[in-house]
Amino acid sequence: MRLATKSDALWGLFLDKLRAELAGGWGSQARLAKALNVTPGNIKKWLDGDIKTANFQDMLRYMDVLGIRLDDVFKDFTPDECGYGYVRKVQARLGAGSSLVTNGDVEGLYAFRQDFIVEMGGNPDNLVLFDVTGDSMEPTIPDGATVLVNLRDTDVRSGMIYAVRVCDELMVKRLFRNPGKLVCKSDNEARPDIEVSGEDADFSVFGRVRWTARRM
Repeated sequence: MRLATKSDALWGLFLDKLRAELAGGWGSQARLAKALNVTPGNIKKWLDGDIKTANFQDMLRYMDVLGIRLDDVFKDFTPDECGYGYVRKVQARLGAGSSLVTNGDVEGLYAFRQDFIVEMGGNPDNLVLFDVTGDSMEPTIPDGATVLVNLRDTDVRSGMIYAVRVCDELMVKRLFRNPGKLVCKSDNEARPDIEVSGEDADFSVFGRVRWTARRM
């Protein structure tokens, strides 16, 4: 279920948290501004209503500094029933082939049951949703599917599927350990393997793919 947000309501919730933090121990606006890497004037304009928005990426950084969980901020958007957490979906695309769409801005939040979140990684802040473009992982992950990645699960286990970076491109591949190297395989046998050394600076593992959804 997608969380339908309005920027003004989201900003209001963030300001409530900001005021609570100022009253609860941060002290001066200058001290808080330094921690957030903004000017005290920015905080004053936020509180006075002169600035009424921020992009999602900056807001997530601010909340991280303040120790505010996504669930704490977005709980007022939920129905009365409990038991759900929110997972962010980013604009970046994982290439089942390759992708140069690497924008990390959040494009939406999706609600999942807490027991599912525990199964996938235990904390919604460790999880992120990506859309997939390309056919190299078909039939397992078709073009246009959405995958859920656990960003903390980066220790490669042979045969598992991971979100990876190869040079400047984002990919989703099945990884296999061989002596001194990793082999990135596609489930589509028409696509060639990619081999990288264990110390390759142009390669990194973002996390393990734990779940996928496909559009009909």
